[in-house]
Amino acid sequence: MVHGLSRLITEPEFQTSSELRPLLELIDEQPGALVHSSEQPKVWIGSEHPQSALQACSVVQAPYRVGSEGCGQVALVGPMRMAYATARAAVQRVARHLDLLLN
Repeated sequence: MVHGLSRLITEPEFQTSSELRPLLELIDEQPGALVHSSEQPKVWIGSEHPQSALQACSVVQAPYRVGSEGCGQVALVGPMRMAYATARAAVQRVARHLDLLLN
């Protein structure tokens, strides 16, 4: 599920289609590529992310469990100038709540 895309496109980094188009195409074609399976919270900044469409962004992600059958990921995609400590805490909190609700 993707939510809040309209907020992302208001950021100065995404005012040109050359920066925004690859991200939108990735979300349309491979939404699961925004995150990578991980048992630990992860922060990707710019070129650290293996997806070239996300190299103009930062991705903060945290895992949550769904019973004994699987694992999901909560992720926040935003500009590289985000408040990382706040973003990481928020993503981890949502993941913890999902973990509690689903188990």
